[in-house]
Amino acid sequence: VDLTGGPPFTVDGRRVSAKDGGLELFPDVPNIFDWLEASERRVAVASSTGRGDWAEKVLSMLQTQRGSTFASLAAVKEMHRAETVANRSKAVHLKRIAERCGCAPEDMV
Repeated sequence: VDLTGGPPFTVDGRRVSAKDGGLELFPDVPNIFDWLEASERRVAVASSTGRGDWAEKVLSMLQTQRGSTFASLAAVKEMHRAETVANRSKAVHLKRIAERCGCAPEDMV
């Protein structure tokens, strides 16, 4: 989302258009969110974005087949750029998600 040029965002299927460009979800992402919702699984999102507000906006626009937003399914979000190089690993985000969810990282998919 950082490299899109920002809002306004529009969504057409897997394509998210933005002011200067856009992005496309990996093909399986919508199906994964549909499965997570149908299975009543807990959902978390990790992103090393510098624009958490933009990421939240896009997640609030993307929907499952049932009409739930991706944002509403993801009760836990770690969407921020780490302040130090040592904390820029996705493992840092995932460890924080595990702590917030009260589970071990190896219990997460």
